[in-house]
Amino acid sequence: MIRMVLNLPTTIMIAISALAAGSPQALARDTEPRPSSETKSISIGIISSSERDHASLGLGFVARPDYEGSDDYQAQITPLIDVKYAPLIIKGTRVGIAVLELKHPKAGLHILAGPLAQYRTGRDEGDNNALQGLGNIDDSIEVGGFMEIIVGNWATDISVGQDVASGHDGLLATLAAKYTTPALNGIRYSYGLSTNWADGDYMQNYFGVSNAQSETSVYAPYTADAGFKDAGMELGAFYNVSAHWGVEAHVGYRRLFNDAADSPLVKGAGSANQYQTLIGLSYNF
Repeated sequence: MIRMVLNLPTTIMIAISALAAGSPQALARDTEPRPSSETKSISIGIISSSERDHASLGLGFVARPDYEGSDDYQAQITPLIDVKYAPLIIKGTRVGIAVLELKHPKAGLHILAGPLAQYRTGRDEGDNNALQGLGNIDDSIEVGGFMEIIVGNWATDISVGQDVASGHDGLLATLAAKYTTPALNGIRYSYGLSTNWADGDYMQNYFGVSNAQSETSVYAPYTADAGFKDAGMELGAFYNVSAHWGVEAHVGYRRLFNDAADSPLVKGAGSANQYQTLIGLSYNF
């Protein structure tokens, strides 16, 4: 089933961050190599203020599972934020500061790295009947670091973040790779793959059932240990309506596995197959 929910996060993320780190698309646009006649060697240093800055703000309509592992879906309004003002990079609820930069123009290689912070919404037991008796998980702020590796139209992002806001209390590591096509008739396409590893605190909070929760819910106790919890893919399309306005659409699929898939919240009450769609409109400054 699908229900309407208005979700406009008001949390401003701590600016020591990353994921989106910057988005692979945004970083790829902004880090074109200089002609080889200018330099043929590797350069290392603080991110250059000469990199082209940009800002894109908008709203998106997204359909996603009620909770991680649910087979019920809800529709939400979500902000679309893509800002780069060297060295600050903001993508969605993720903020990064690219304090280190490595460039090899001849090879088309560009690497950015630095600290990150990401805001992650929690979980309310009222979100779905399957969560009754499990209590709430507060919103989290994950602090850590990222590395963005760009080669031509390919971008790979590696990030690690530890919750410091007493939400899920865990650590989450993400590996993502994306290919973005050159613009053709104003349209760019992207194809991405990603996977997430979570520690025991994250896994137990989102997929486990404690003895106390077992007494107030319909589930038997269940322990979810650390490990790779999912892998997914995403297809995206971006169209520039004008010099300032653009529209985008994304379709994503994620498969839960290991202790996440075996959780009674997923195996019994939900589904290991997770889908998400988004349509958005943004204004480019």
